Amino acid sequence: MTNWFTSSVPRFLAAPTFNADLLWSNPFRTDVSLGQFSRSFFLMCPDIASHRSNRWTKWMNRIANGTHLDRPSVPARWVAHKVYGDPIWNRLQSSYEDVSFEIETARKALPEAKIIFMAGDGLMLKRMDHLLANEPDNYIWSTPIIIPVQGELHGAFHSRHCMWRLYKRFLLRCADEIGNVQIKEDPTVSDLNVTRFFQDSIVTRAAAEFIIELGRDPAADTWDDPGPYMAKAASNVNFEWLTHYLHDAGFYNLEFIDAVRGRNSHTIHLLWREFFSSAHTDTAHKTQYIGMSILRVFWGQALVRDLNDLYHALHTVSSGGRSGDGVGWDWAIELLNHAIKSHVGYHVSEEQITNFLRDWPLLESVLEQMRGILYANRAERDWRGRDVDADVATLKAFFRKAIGSTWAEAIHPTTTLKIVRGTERGVKPWVEVARVMARTGNDAPDAYIREYVQRLTPYFTWRP
Repeated sequence: MTNWFTSSVPRFLAAPTFNADLLWSNPFRTDVSLGQFSRSFFLMCPDIASHRSNRWTKWMNRIANGTHLDRPSVPARWVAHKVYGDPIWNRLQSSYEDVSFEIETARKALPEAKIIFMAGDGLMLKRMDHLLANEPDNYIWSTPIIIPVQGELHGAFHSRHCMWRLYKRFLLRCADEIGNVQIKEDPTVSDLNVTRFFQDSIVTRAAAEFIIELGRDPAADTWDDPGPYMAKAASNVNFEWLTHYLHDAGFYNLEFIDAVRGRNSHTIHLLWREFFSSAHTDTAHKTQYIGMSILRVFWGQALVRDLNDLYHALHTVSSGGRSGDGVGWDWAIELLNHAIKSHVGYHVSEEQITNFLRDWPLLESVLEQMRGILYANRAERDWRGRDVDADVATLKAFFRKAIGSTWAEAIHPTTTLKIVRGTERGVKPWVEVARVMARTGNDAPDAYIREYVQRLTPYFTWRP
């Protein structure tokens, strides 16, 4: 069974100079350089490097102020009107035939549409990317045009999972220290809430607060600029692990969820470019999402101005019209699937599920209003009531023991690894990333990106 829904969008999102006749003839820009695009995924790319540096300072300050879990104060520009279609039975996302059938079902249900922004999980998007490449006359040059959009609920998990795999030894040691047996060595998407809570509310906060405490030592360097600070930390392998976790993974995770909640599509695309270098490692092994990240960045740059503005305005959706409540488009379907599993528990049949789905819009509306009343002015609670402050204090005590309680101890040269689980052997995550991105010839990252994006965008005219 496949679920799907459509959404009507307020007209004001389109620019006033919108030229429909020109758009239908060619929705794409003609000034995008293939070479520049291929090189834009390197960590040394100026906007990525600047963003990583500014991100460190931003989240260190927010943790110092106790506001790192606050939602961004970004008002919703629009609220989606959801219209659910009937289930598509006996179709999944594992075959091109099934995905093609699903796309055509949506197109037939929207006969007046000129463009359909179609979101999905990773498998759906991979199939869609290849269908567009293989049949551009059908999907690109015939209306309604199909424009893929990343479902950022799944995207948030896979970007986080990529960083988890790289820093797993550090994270598992932290779980050991606080006795958190719920943390899995290789979490799945169903573990997203547990994993996110453990990282964002406990580990990242504890690591940052440890650095803030070190900063109270009169001899300590300031942590405002991550470059020189991390260079000093590198003399102590344990301090090096902690600072790189924050800089490369912990703050990346916070920035990603913040960008989704704040509907900041351009930042999401910048983070997908940064994601490539970590995902390209053998340890992360994100082979499917490497290609999808490249195509997502492509669609964020390739469209003509008016359509590009619309694309980025639609990248995430408000979940209720409140400030900072942006979610990925796949969020609504995941809620629907959860509702079906929760309420259709006995004598399950296609008819029963179809009837439930037809009743769901009313039920969903009632539930949303009830939540608004029940949870008004109620602070977000820690996951399952776990004592976060106690866990953070335990981890900071562990960091003091493993790294040092003064600045002199923290930067004292040592190669004895105490801060990770398991053997000291193995390549450090940031070293593995650097090696992968330093490959040359046919194995060079920009060569890989160039070949991949050219092969999957035969409908697009690139500049050199």
